[in-house]
Amino acid sequence: MEEARNIDTLRAHPDARDKYFRPGADVIAGWAMNEGNESNGSGGILPDAPDLTGLTEIRVHGVGGFTPQEILGDPAPTTVWGDRIAGFYRTADDRGRHLEAYAWGGLTSRSLVRVLWTLLAPAMLANMAGWTGRRRAMPVEVEARMEPSTWAFRWCARLAALALTVSVAVMVTLPSLDTVAYQCLGQTGCRARLWVASWIDILAPRDLLGVRLVWGVVPSVVIAGLFVWLARVSRNRYERVEPPIDKDSLPEPSPLCAAAQRGGLRSPEFWSGRLWHSHLSRLHFTAAIAVAAGMLGWCVAEASELHGAPAAWAFGGLLLTVVELMALVFALARDEANQALSWTLLAAALVSLGAAVVGALLLPAGPYAPRSGVLPGIVTAVNAGWAYSIALLAPLVAQQVAAWLSRRRYERRRASASTEPAPAIPVFPWSAPVVLNAVALVLANGVLVSAALLVATWLGPVDYGKGPEDGCADPSTLCVPVAVLSVQTILVFGLGVVLIGLLLVAGLRLLVRAREGAVGLTGTLAPEYSKVPPPESGARPSALPAAAEAEAEAKREAWIYSALGPDADPRHPHREPPQWVRRISLVRVLAGSTPALAAALTIVIALGSLVGAVVFPAYVLLFAQKPPVLFATAIMALVGLLPVAYGFAARYALRDERKRRLLMVPFDVGTFFPRSFHPFAPPSYAERAVPDLTRRIWWIHDNGGRVVLSAHSQGSVIAAATLLRRSGRPDPKVGLVTFGAPLGKLNRWAFPSLFSDGLLRSLAAGRGGLAPVLWRNLYYETDYIGGPVESHWAASAFPGDDVIATGAVDACFLDPPSDKYVYGQPLPRILSHTGYWFDASLWREINAMCDRITPPD
Repeated sequence: MEEARNIDTLRAHPDARDKYFRPGADVIAGWAMNEGNESNGSGGILPDAPDLTGLTEIRVHGVGGFTPQEILGDPAPTTVWGDRIAGFYRTADDRGRHLEAYAWGGLTSRSLVRVLWTLLAPAMLANMAGWTGRRRAMPVEVEARMEPSTWAFRWCARLAALALTVSVAVMVTLPSLDTVAYQCLGQTGCRARLWVASWIDILAPRDLLGVRLVWGVVPSVVIAGLFVWLARVSRNRYERVEPPIDKDSLPEPSPLCAAAQRGGLRSPEFWSGRLWHSHLSRLHFTAAIAVAAGMLGWCVAEASELHGAPAAWAFGGLLLTVVELMALVFALARDEANQALSWTLLAAALVSLGAAVVGALLLPAGPYAPRSGVLPGIVTAVNAGWAYSIALLAPLVAQQVAAWLSRRRYERRRASASTEPAPAIPVFPWSAPVVLNAVALVLANGVLVSAALLVATWLGPVDYGKGPEDGCADPSTLCVPVAVLSVQTILVFGLGVVLIGLLLVAGLRLLVRAREGAVGLTGTLAPEYSKVPPPESGARPSALPAAAEAEAEAKREAWIYSALGPDADPRHPHREPPQWVRRISLVRVLAGSTPALAAALTIVIALGSLVGAVVFPAYVLLFAQKPPVLFATAIMALVGLLPVAYGFAARYALRDERKRRLLMVPFDVGTFFPRSFHPFAPPSYAERAVPDLTRRIWWIHDNGGRVVLSAHSQGSVIAAATLLRRSGRPDPKVGLVTFGAPLGKLNRWAFPSLFSDGLLRSLAAGRGGLAPVLWRNLYYETDYIGGPVESHWAASAFPGDDVIATGAVDACFLDPPSDKYVYGQPLPRILSHTGYWFDASLWREINAMCDRITPPD
């Protein structure tokens, strides 16, 4: 694998290419230089080099990881570039052009191991949050020289991502240090229930409290080290090979964070994230080690006071931990990787952990009398960890509120200088960074609290309290603080009620809107479906006799009335629309409400989380009330079933590739972005996909060919990101046909600083960074993902920006297509987001684009 990636790098360099990749060379590292030969068919590895002159259409699939066989309609396409994870495949020529497919699904969904990425969903959300920032609109030429977001926002977003790492470290250390090491290993009965009981007596004697506590921090350190190792392995696979800059020089790694690259996606170094990711990984590893050291040091200090042992080492390690955690806040303010700084902080964290371990080992030997209650100091340590997490999230909240208020004042000043009213500034997606980070915290802590409760229940009988004075008097039980159970029950019950209520309200509203829309939809659809007669078996309608044409016309009218109902006939107005029309209306309403539904769902979760973070401590601390517990038995039973349900779902996905693709669809969207904010998120497939597509286009151009990219869904985002990268090469014009593209509907809404109006307008004007571009964007009104890209251009343009005529890029297709009707047959299904490949209108547009790039002789 690594050899193949290094060869890809060499392939971009002309001298290396001429030396190592001349025509007729052998297959090297899974890349077949023999790219296809129409006379010999399309399957297998062929003996002769292909002809790359003329036009090559490259098809790029979307979410779900479709196979090259599905994209090309060929059971045995030829591998021409790349490997089984991501590569280019060729089939027989069609209409005088070469046909290739770029299959990148192996980067996200085809591998069995990638099902485990679902465990990294909180980190993925925290990383996505950093890319949802907004900035003030500006002229295109100015925007091309600016960073995608402000320095203040990037700093606050990195601090919020660190809050997730800190909270996870706290919740992992809590059960291992308290429930297992202190309580279970201190009870004879609980020790006997462990399957490693014979080893426990040797490694962690019951009378050596310090040794037991040292073992208690081992799981948290090991888990943090596992995350770092996984991040390193994925970095070597995805980010180690640098993206190509131009054909005359090999690329050098950039130490700059991708979010700070000038021009955003236009920057040729945007996908160069190896140095930054390694730097950020060490900083988060430092935080995890510091949390474990701090919790151990505080608990050892408390135990030392109880047993009259020296606490200098523990207090020294604790003090160093506090300094490290503060230093991390300032280290994350830098946009440039500083390897020396991250290594220094990591070394300091290991020193603080070592000091805490020494302090623990200095605790006197027992025997300690059996006693009930939690580990002394553990509750204070956990509260301090949660408080630090909330403090790390607070700057982002303040920054976003200040930015929103500033934008409101700016728009009001603009409106006062003109006759137009000030536009409304919605709270969402301005609050998206805070929302996503809050959801990540809720998701991670909910799972970890459940795991802590399940571990305690598995080890023995559980009582809820902190000690004999707080409802936990039996020394043979394991004490779990009531706050842990309270948080779990409130989280599950509260979110469950809110989500069910939200779904009911949203569902009823959508049904009402769909019913109202269906009444007027018939009058819109009837003229569209009347334009094209339904296909008939046999001769074409134009070749039929006059009597047969009259019969076909009668069938066409009957076919339209059967589909659209009597409202299609002006003689029968105001009738109830048929079910088929109502279904189309419902899908259109759903497709138009995708951003609103996403916003409502995430806002409810985030507001509930933030309110709980304020109300819960106030209720318990200020009003001196016991933490409330809701339906504990039922919720604990539900929590116990969650791991089983996840195991069955994962096993089901592992056995069926189609189900695995469906499970991993959210990761096709969420892992597009570089890991600039949270290093333990799943790797960005675009770190490899964009350079792969860049090199392939260059290779075809260097061999006298032209390229048209036809890209669906998330594949259109990859294609656009490729063509937007600046390059010094004088490449010929490239055609781009996108369909079902989320570029305008979702990406511009959710990630406006990266996919701005100015960026999309530049691409529409043909000013791609890689090469001049001809762009055509196709969409259905029933598509819940794809949509138009022209909708906001007129309102967002600045003097000097390119003026794009309406309809120059966008084309709306009828769904279901009119050519799918056959009289007397069942009405066709709605194609929505996944049916573009079956629409003849799509292929007419692609053929037209191919003719524009390379006119036929």
